[in-house]
Formats: sequence, C-alpha cells, structure tokens
Amino acid sequence: MIDAYLLRYFLAVVEEGGFSRAAERCNVTQPTLSAGIRKLEEHLGASLFHRSARRVELTPAGSRFLGRAQTIIREYNHALRDLEGIEEGGPKKPLRLGLSHTIAGWMAAAITRAVQSARPDQRVEISEGTRQELGNKLSQDRLDIAVQISTGNEPEGDVIFTEGYGLAIPSSHPLAGRSMIAAEDLAQDTMIARRRCEVLQATSLHFTSRNVRPPIGLRTTQCDRAMAFVGAGFGVTVAPMSFRAENVERVPLKDFSPKRSIGLHGGNVDIANTLAETLASIE
Repeated sequence: MIDAYLLRYFLAVVEEGGFSRAAERCNVTQPTLSAGIRKLEEHLGASLFHRSARRVELTPAGSRFLGRAQTIIREYNHALRDLEGIEEGGPKKPLRLGLSHTIAGWMAAAITRAVQSARPDQRVEISEGTRQELGNKLSQDRLDIAVQISTGNEPEGDVIFTEGYGLAIPSSHPLAGRSMIAAEDLAQDTMIARRRCEVLQATSLHFTSRNVRPPIGLRTTQCDRAMAFVGAGFGVTVAPMSFRAENVERVPLKDFSPKRSIGLHGGNVDIANTLAETLASIE
C-alpha cells in the first residue's frame, strides 16, 4: 500500500520542477522528501525521475504513473472532504478559492467579497498561484473554484472580466496627461519588469522591434510592489489596465493590443454571475 504523503511528494516535485521547491511546499526538508521519493520508487520497482544538476525530468515510468497519482490524490481528497462535518450540526466544509497571482489587489478583494456574499454560510479559504499551480490543484480536488487568467483567442472558464494592457507611469511624468504614449517616447525611462506578467514576452518584443531598449531598474514578481515603485517615480511599467496605485496614471500604449480574460474555473453559475455583477459595478 502506498502512503498518500508519498504521492503528494511525487506530485510536488513534478509541479515545482525540482526537489528543493517541492520540499518547501510540503513543509519538509529536502533529504526527507528525497527519501520519500526513493521509498515510492522502491515500492513501484521503477525510477520516476531523471535527476541532473540543472533539472528534474520524469522517466517514461514516471510519466505513466503521473496520471494515476493525480487520480488517486483527487479521489483521496474527495473522500476526506466528504467526511468533513459529516455529523449532524458539524461545521460546513470551507469553500476553497484559488486566485491568480496577477489579479489586481482591489479585484482580488472584490472577488473574495462576492464569493462570501454568494456563500454566506461557508468559510472561504484562499490560495494564490500561477495558472498551472491553480489548474493542478483543481484537478487534484485541492480547490473548489479558481479565478485564472487566459490570454488566448478563446477565453477559458466562465469569463467574468476582460481587459487590455497599458502603461503605468508616475503622475509627475512629463508625458502624464497624454491620451496615448508610443514606445519610442520611453527610450530614456527606467522600466519595471513584472516577471509574472502574462504578456511579458510580447511587451519585450513590442519595444525591441522598435529599437527601444529602456534600462530595467527592477524585476519583481509582486505586481502591487511594481505599481508602488511607479507611484514613487522610480520608473514605468506595462500592466493590465485594472492595476491602480497612488500617484500612478494609466495610459494606453500605442499599437499594443493584447487582452486578457479573467475566468472562473470549477465553480457554478450562481458564483460566476455574482462575480460578474460585482466587477461590473466596480469597473
């Protein structure tokens, strides 16, 4: 019999792409996690990972086992959830909400309030993550619903909000007040790079194709911090138009047209409608 924690170790390594990050996620030391993976491999009689100094990759056996492991953990989590609060009068199971890292802070708060309003009798637990992380948690029944970002031509999930991208510049910037700004106008400005931005590559290409290469003054995974630095006059950035901050002005970037959709995955119609109405009223 395989212990569930060994499967969680295995899935964490796959999702995190390495043993050290997987150990952090599982709240164990790396030697403990490595020993668990070896125990799982011994039980299965097969090596699950190709290990090298730079990366960890699944072996053919590991690839075949991945789907089974995901199914087992999903069913195991379903069973645990079914047993929670089973006694009459017991506490109701919490609603587990996933939020993309790149949803603006005010919007994340509005979404949370809307979910609480739609389900006033349930406690809400929130997890943040990337699109892949949230998708994995949904597939393993570790989340009930997730609000995720998609940038393709065919939006995914129940779309509750669609927006474009534009410049965020200090209110004191010489170009503040313009109805539109071209990339060429920013050749001498310091750029703040949002490393989790869904259109980071498209943004870079937009500037370099015009022979504009502003110096990068800050690379950050924290979107709200990036906006705060813009407000402090440190530099400019490209961000979804819903992003706001004190002393920051939002201006369209000329000839830059990517859009993103914010969709609800795994939820039901009443929550999707509540979120759409809430965001429409705040927009």
